[in-house]
Parts: sequence; structure tokens; C-alpha cells
Amino acid sequence: MLTKEKLIQQIENDADFLRLVDVLYKSYMQHKNNSLDELPETVKKLLLQSIENSKQGNVRPHSEVMEELRKKYNIAG
Repeated sequence: MLTKEKLIQQIENDADFLRLVDVLYKSYMQHKNNSLDELPETVKKLLLQSIENSKQGNVRPHSEVMEELRKKYNIAG
């Protein structure tokens, strides 16, 4: 029996288990939806700025940045 089927069966037959699943689900959804809210304001602003820069095409490939750093600091790659 698959895990999903086991959970459904347990939920249907055990009211205490159903309450536990309900509490876990609510906690999961609250955390999932508010994870950005938990970050410091400075971090939120930087993330939003990074997303906007990316949308505008103001980005460089990782390989390009790494090559520049290798040359600047004389690092073998």
C-alpha cells in the first residue's frame, strides 16, 4: 500500500490522527505562504531588486563571473 493510501485510511479511521494532520497542514501552509515575510527587510529588498534585475536582463552567466575572478586573483580553473 502506498503512503498516500495509508494516510487516507488512517485519516478515515482515526479522529485523533485527522486532527494531527489538520494541525500539521495548517502549520505547513502558514509557513509556506509567509516564508518571505520572515526575512529581514534588507534581505527582502535585495531579493526583490535581484528579481527585477533578472527580469530586465541585467545578469551575467556564472561561468563569466568565475572566469573574471580566476583572472583577477590568478586562480587555476
